[in-house]
Amino acid sequence: MNFNSTKAIIAGPSILVMAFTFMMGLCTLPANAEIVVESGNYKTTEHQFKGQLVYDNAQQNKSPAILLGPTWTGPGDYTLGRAQQLARMGFVVLVADIYGEGFQPQRGKESAAAMDIYMKNRPLLRERMQLAYQTLKSHPRVDAKKIVALGYCFGGTGVLELARDGAALAGVVVFHGILDTPHPEDAKNIKSPVIVFNGADDPNSLADAVVAFEQEMRQAKVDLQFINYSGTKHAFTDPSSGSDTSKGSFYHPLSDSRSWSGMVSFLTELKLTAKN
Repeated sequence: MNFNSTKAIIAGPSILVMAFTFMMGLCTLPANAEIVVESGNYKTTEHQFKGQLVYDNAQQNKSPAILLGPTWTGPGDYTLGRAQQLARMGFVVLVADIYGEGFQPQRGKESAAAMDIYMKNRPLLRERMQLAYQTLKSHPRVDAKKIVALGYCFGGTGVLELARDGAALAGVVVFHGILDTPHPEDAKNIKSPVIVFNGADDPNSLADAVVAFEQEMRQAKVDLQFINYSGTKHAFTDPSSGSDTSKGSFYHPLSDSRSWSGMVSFLTELKLTAKN
């Protein structure tokens, strides 16, 4: 595989990152910090993928890294904002492109149809996630022994399948992911702690699905933390989900803030948040 990119340098936080920063109460970038956003192309002999690679240019040594599984629309503004937040913490972040060839489906029926291909073909989903993982692992800025897989929604499913496929990850973080798998026995391949942030009223992960997932992890002796947020449905970390609580997904600011804090605590526990 090959990796090529074009770069943009952001001195201080972008408008999107500033919005997230205000919402989360995080510290701001130093005035001389440079967050680099690379529009990265990686490819095989058959397919080309367009991910988002983001890092702090001030970091001189090899850094811990995060493979970020995207939402059902693929890499976009939301994942870029999250990647910039994580880069400010000292991580090199690659937002995986699962669909490939620059395909960016529209939110709704088009995204559902695109995602469904991979939900019904988990080996293909694992293959696409492994490709992104190997790309990130080989990047010269990355400490290959300190890679966390983190995913939102469809990306949460992707990072779980990557872990079930035996990737040598330092940790797995799932925000409102779809938890089921046709191969629960593969949980024995998971090599790292897993933390899941879930909306207790998420129609995509109702009680039976949660019980099955916890049983899968328990039988495989996976170090699992599972946090349920009451009154919270799907896509609760994404402001573009809107505020209509009658729908299956809506933005929940408190659950968003709490889950982000929980993720930071998890990464700190893994000793992965300190800058070089």
